[in-house]
Amino acid sequence: KLAGHDAPLAELSSGGWAHNLADAKGHWVYDMVRRELGDERFFSALGGVLDAHGGGTLSLLELRLAFVGAAPDSAGMEDFLAQWLDRPGAPVLDVRWEDASADGRYAAALTIRQRTPEPYRLRIPIGIRSAAGMRVHVVELLESTTRITLEADGPPTEVIENVGHPLLIWEAAYCPD
Repeated sequence: KLAGHDAPLAELSSGGWAHNLADAKGHWVYDMVRRELGDERFFSALGGVLDAHGGGTLSLLELRLAFVGAAPDSAGMEDFLAQWLDRPGAPVLDVRWEDASADGRYAAALTIRQRTPEPYRLRIPIGIRSAAGMRVHVVELLESTTRITLEADGPPTEVIENVGHPLLIWEAAYCPD
């Protein structure tokens, strides 16, 4: 988006910037679909696609249908694919936090703002680091702004979003308001 070249993956043509975007974003989407479906369902869907289209062409719609058919919650997979394939860009998060420890319990109070015009539905791992280690919580983001308090193992010293990088998240530092 910064250079004006971003487009939804579902609308990309071949070559040039479209190829660069497909390489940059497309691989992430495959990995996220795999995490959503689990290895068995993901590879079964790909095996079915290969059996039906091996050596031939495959449309994005046919690939979508294979993933939706493999999902235990087909409506959830349809929505998941729509947000990652039919929208340009990717989520950009602003995360602010403060120590919310009280009464012998350790915690961090977070405010997470999605900077995209329409918020993504995300299940994002967030780590709360302390001298005692890091506790990872999976937080569901549904709105433009989410406020949540997460427990820590000691006085919190750092908050790390997207622990292990399972989601395509654009760095806020690279995206002007």
